[in-house]
Amino acid sequence: MKKEIFSLIGVLKEERDSYKNLLKIAQEEQKIIVSGTLNDLEVIVAAIEKLLVICGELERKRLGIFNVLVRDKNLEGIENLSDFSEHLDETSSKQIRKIQKEIFDTLKELGNISKSNAEILEKNLNYVDFLLKSITDEQVYQENAEKKKSSDAKLFNKRI
Repeated sequence: MKKEIFSLIGVLKEERDSYKNLLKIAQEEQKIIVSGTLNDLEVIVAAIEKLLVICGELERKRLGIFNVLVRDKNLEGIENLSDFSEHLDETSSKQIRKIQKEIFDTLKELGNISKSNAEILEKNLNYVDFLLKSITDEQVYQENAEKKKSSDAKLFNKRI
């Protein structure tokens, strides 16, 4: 039993470290998006995808160990690590709770950075869309399908 708990703690540490690495990469991604060097973005996205696969594998491994421990300890009603850790010795329980908090904090920060990155990318795309519409003499259709010229400022036809 002690071996399985040690394995569970080891997998949790690996998960934590993987999520921290994912956070570092997301922070690098943000720097790349802001700087506009989007050629480097492809490398970052590949690294993120690779880490997400690793995180998924670690999660499956953790869940497998968790299920074995719950079954072996006859704790069938226990569905999460927080409740499970209450049935462990104090040292193991503290370790699991500490790692859980670190994972939670890392995922929260990762979520904030990912949301920020998405917003920055959306603003960049809207800006590019605006520029394209400004550069070209785009035809705009109103709801009644009448064609009208766009009233936006145009660079090529010198309407400003």
